[in-house]
Amino acid sequence: MESPIFLFWIFRYGSVFVLGALGIIMAVTRFWKIQGLLLTIPLTLFTLTSFYRELLDTLWGISINNTLFIISIAICALGFILLACQRQHSPRNEFIYITLIIWFLFWVALTRDARRYDFFIGMSIAFFAANLICFLADFYGNQVKKRLPQLLLKTAITGITLMLILFWPPVGGHATRALFAATKSPGIISGESEIILTFQWMKANLQRTAVVAAHWPYGSQLNVLAGVKTIIDQDHYIQHWIHLYNEHVRNAANAREALEFLKTHGATHLMLMQEQPPEVFLQGTYSDAFLPVYPIDNFGKALIKVWEIHYPPYIRWDPKYLQTKPGE
Repeated sequence: MESPIFLFWIFRYGSVFVLGALGIIMAVTRFWKIQGLLLTIPLTLFTLTSFYRELLDTLWGISINNTLFIISIAICALGFILLACQRQHSPRNEFIYITLIIWFLFWVALTRDARRYDFFIGMSIAFFAANLICFLADFYGNQVKKRLPQLLLKTAITGITLMLILFWPPVGGHATRALFAATKSPGIISGESEIILTFQWMKANLQRTAVVAAHWPYGSQLNVLAGVKTIIDQDHYIQHWIHLYNEHVRNAANAREALEFLKTHGATHLMLMQEQPPEVFLQGTYSDAFLPVYPIDNFGKALIKVWEIHYPPYIRWDPKYLQTKPGE
């Protein structure tokens, strides 16, 4: 699960991402004046160390960039919490803004190291983008209020902005992309699909203590549908293990390397998909260590294969396969 680069944010959210980020800064300065201006400093640092991480890591190193990020997120969190405490009797809906800003900071901080969390950022981005559009509509409407009807002008500004965001590719084209995803994406997995049948077999034939090593997207499904344990999954808190699995199992140079990794993580079974790289480590000297157990018929042509692992006595546990980050 690699960290997202700047183009990832732009591709995912387009101009909504930019408008949302500007909307947060505008809301902070608009509502809280001098206090808001002070908060824009750590917010700017947070933005730079999160969204421009790739560039800054190259410029002054990963450790310095991470330190600046931790400082910025700590100051931002503390600042908005204190702001909320001071505004207990405010008649305005400032708590909504404070809550959504903290929500944005929290999920961006997680997404900075794992792309899967960006799903939760959309709500706050959309809110502040909409808030900024409304503010601009009011601002420009008031500038020409004597020339054009306010309702017509503000509706036109809002409508044009939304049409550009939704349908014009250079600034997002989100509606066009969503329609493409809805019409071209694969259908729902049926109850009789190969993967579902594999999970059903595991649930009926493997013990609850079995540990099935598999590519991380299937981790949670193996836990819930197959009733077995896994090494890595979508919510794995040690993300570097996903990299290690890909390096030493999916792309293993030899069988011993794969067996050492699997034994270190306590794997009892291995599940591989046909579209994965050729299982070169399942041939030769160590082929007897992997006993095919599913499917029984036409194992060689199966889309999904499951092996039971029988470790040779000389395969040892190795702590290097438990590293939590690169360079340990």
